[in-house]
Amino acid sequence: MKITKQKLKEIIREELETLNERLTDLQFIINQVSFDMKRYDNEKEFVDQFKETEYDADKLKNVFKAYQKLSNTERYKMETPYSGAILAKKFLAKFGIN
Repeated sequence: MKITKQKLKEIIREELETLNERLTDLQFIINQVSFDMKRYDNEKEFVDQFKETEYDADKLKNVFKAYQKLSNTERYKMETPYSGAILAKKFLAKFGIN
């Protein structure tokens, strides 16, 4: 059975949604900042992803802008399993997200 690229994307999206439903708001944003920032083309997309969380849109816009200013090395460190989540949590705390 061959799975199309579109079907695979749909399956992955559904699995991510299921996983994200089980995370707290803070865990969810840490997960996104650590591993998924590449998929956001602009701050509106990023902010919209978190509209059902407790976080203020202005803070989220600032997070997106600051992330865009990080060096590739800093971004890579945040993508590292476990320690990346710790770095992402510290990064988010600068914006009052904790």
